[in-house]
Amino acid sequence: MARIISNILLVLSVFVLPVYISVFFILISIFLFDNFVEAILWAFVIDILYGGGGILGIHFVYFFTLIMLIAYIFSFKFKEVLRLSI
Repeated sequence: MARIISNILLVLSVFVLPVYISVFFILISIFLFDNFVEAILWAFVIDILYGGGGILGIHFVYFFTLIMLIAYIFSFKFKEVLRLSI
């Protein structure tokens, strides 16, 4: 149930809030929920709606999608390290 509510809030944040706040919410969701694949979908939606920009002079349309894919992959190892340290 919490995952559905999180997805509804992410839909609203993508369309209403600024991009950096939506990306922050997506990153939090990646680390709160197990196997949160929807993060890549929401990052893709952000890139389609607001993309076209670049960083450091490099224009790459799927910038947030790439960031979320990397965060999604590293989240498994990060969660494992946190579980072992507790």
